[in-house]
Amino acid sequence: MPDFSLKRSSMLKKREDFKAIFKTGKRFRHGPFILSYIADSQESASLLCGFVAPKRYLRKAVHRNRTKRLMREVYRKHRQELESLTVELDLDLKILLGFNGSEIPSFTECEEKISGLIVRLHSAINALRNED
Repeated sequence: MPDFSLKRSSMLKKREDFKAIFKTGKRFRHGPFILSYIADSQESASLLCGFVAPKRYLRKAVHRNRTKRLMREVYRKHRQELESLTVELDLDLKILLGFNGSEIPSFTECEEKISGLIVRLHSAINALRNED
C-alpha cells in the first residue's frame, strides 16, 4: 500500500528556495491558487513542496493556517503521481502552492483547483521530457 503521509523532509524550508521559485519559477494559475515550480535534471530525483498564504490576502493567522492545511491535504493526496514522474525522469522538482484569495476556500474548491494545477504541471513536465 502506498505511503500517503507528508513528511517534513519533503517540504521546502529554505528561504533561498522560496525566493528562487518566486523569481525564476514557472507559474500556473487556477482561480485563487497559484502553482510555481522549478524542475532541474539531477542524478537523484527529489520532490519538495512549500505552501504560501500571504498576509496581504488573509489577515488573520487562523485563516492563513487553515488555508495552508487544506492545500497540504490536497497535495498529500496527489503527491504519489508527482513522485513517480520525478523518479521516472530523474528530476529535482520544487513546487510552491500559493493562495491569493480573500476568503478561506472550501475543501472541495481546493481539491478541484489544485488537482487541475497538478494535471497542468504533469503535462508541462511531460512536454519538457519530449523536448529533450
